[in-house]
Amino acid sequence: SGGYPAFVLSAVQPAKILKGEGSSIKSGKSILRRVLVITQFAISIILIIGTILISKQMNYLSNAKLGFNKEHVVLINVDNSTFRNNMKLFKDELEREAGIESVTAMSGEPGGFHDNYAYKIADKGGEYVRMRSLLCDEDYLKTFGIKVIQGRDFSKEFSTDQNEAIILNETAVKTLGWTPQEAIGKLISINFIDTTYRKVIGVVEDYNFTSLKNKIEPLAIAVRGDFRKAAVKINGADIESSLKTIEKAYAQASPGYPFEYEFLDESFDKLYKSEKDAQILFRNFSITAIIIACLGLLGLVMYAAELKRKEIGIRKVLGASVAGIVALITKEFLVLVVIANIIAWPVSYYFMNEWLSDFAYKINIGLDSFIISALITFTIAIITIGFQAIKAAVANPVKSIKYE
Repeated sequence: SGGYPAFVLSAVQPAKILKGEGSSIKSGKSILRRVLVITQFAISIILIIGTILISKQMNYLSNAKLGFNKEHVVLINVDNSTFRNNMKLFKDELEREAGIESVTAMSGEPGGFHDNYAYKIADKGGEYVRMRSLLCDEDYLKTFGIKVIQGRDFSKEFSTDQNEAIILNETAVKTLGWTPQEAIGKLISINFIDTTYRKVIGVVEDYNFTSLKNKIEPLAIAVRGDFRKAAVKINGADIESSLKTIEKAYAQASPGYPFEYEFLDESFDKLYKSEKDAQILFRNFSITAIIIACLGLLGLVMYAAELKRKEIGIRKVLGASVAGIVALITKEFLVLVVIANIIAWPVSYYFMNEWLSDFAYKINIGLDSFIISALITFTIAIITIGFQAIKAAVANPVKSIKYE
């Protein structure tokens, strides 16, 4: 829209403009001018709504109750056999330290890798059911604060837990057609791993062990030394000191290997990197689009004010107020912003609804996001129009009509 005034003015004879005859160009009726303004503001509104909704979804993901504790948990890769074989030494060294709350080892941390195994269900005539799997030591649930709602946790006091016990999540129990109470004592075996059945000793509350893009799947948890990750829960009072303590224990359990770690909350947040990138992209494009739209609108208002110069002068001579003249100039352009909102709202709803469909857990698209975008665009438009409109309204009317 910024180029439109220049395009039109280039086709006008300068002599006519100097005589004030440029009004023969019907600016108020110009379809092209209206389309340009509406298009630019519609794009801005779509981007603003997208930015608001993406920000809301990211805030929801950041604050969602996951069913486990991800704060102050240090993750370490179990990437060599020395460390794997010395896991007990590593745990024993750390568990006697004051800043360490709990230590565990597992096949995959929450948000990380979880195998998909076939499980043989004795209660269902040996039928096989596929479930996500987690192999860990006895301290997994305690370290991550996962709640047992029926039965008990694994315990070192029960040597049979190593090969004869299994814990299911709520979704697994429902999938198998049991209640948590009925599940206790049922027999299940892990295909290709177990030669005998394991007894269900507990049921845990569902927790999001994968991204919130996915629904919680059936999960079976068993004690087995197939470790790929170690997790250390620290109290958070002195993180730097705790990390030095962990590094020292790691050096004893895994000599010659570099100590590398990451925090679970940071690792979990990486699951949404593409969404965070989209949030930044939308925000930057929104700002750019608004600036372009405002510059175009300013040019059109200046052009319209010039076309209405004599009309404004006559109205002022006849007693029109500055406020009335400002309203005259702004009315047409605010109507265009209204139309831009009407066009942008359904388009925004469609595309944002499609984007949110990738998430199993998501916000509702409320009217507030659309109202906020409308308020933003109206405020910006009023400021942009008002500046030039006031300038035109306070101009000397004698200069505007002296050629009449």
